[in-house]
Amino acid sequence: MEKITVAELIQIFLLFAIVIGCIIFMLHDIDLTNKRNRFEKALKESIRQNKLKNEDVHLLASRWSVKPGRVKSILLFILSDFLTSNDCPDHHIARIRELIEWHDTNDPFAELPENIKLQLQHILRLSATCQPEVTSLTRSLHDIYTSNQKKMRRAKIVSFIISVASLLTGIYSIFFN
Repeated sequence: MEKITVAELIQIFLLFAIVIGCIIFMLHDIDLTNKRNRFEKALKESIRQNKLKNEDVHLLASRWSVKPGRVKSILLFILSDFLTSNDCPDHHIARIRELIEWHDTNDPFAELPENIKLQLQHILRLSATCQPEVTSLTRSLHDIYTSNQKKMRRAKIVSFIISVASLLTGIYSIFFN
């Protein structure tokens, strides 16, 4: 019977830590998805029951820990659902469109990071005449921010794949060498 060396113990410990980290990451992602689905379900049900006020959208979003930048995409997803549903009355579709417009006018910077959003709101308060320029700047900043987020997401995926490959190489070297 062979003795396990310190290096092999460290490799086993690191392997175990990586597996635990992956499990925690997956559980966190599942939790966020579950909360978004509950938020969406609450919005749909409130619209169907005609109980939803415009301000309730943000309250429900904070209740279900949905980021402000995700609210519009969820509203658009609900609109898509209602449009493709055969049994959805027209007044529900009109209501979700009204909510989307309200969200755009009351939180036009929702998809930007908090520090940029605060600066743009401050600029708007200083001069109401620069509304078109701020709107244009907002679109540009949003495009840049979205592009950077996509690049970061791609980099995370690549690093995850490299990590899994390293993990598998480590497992192979522990058990087959």
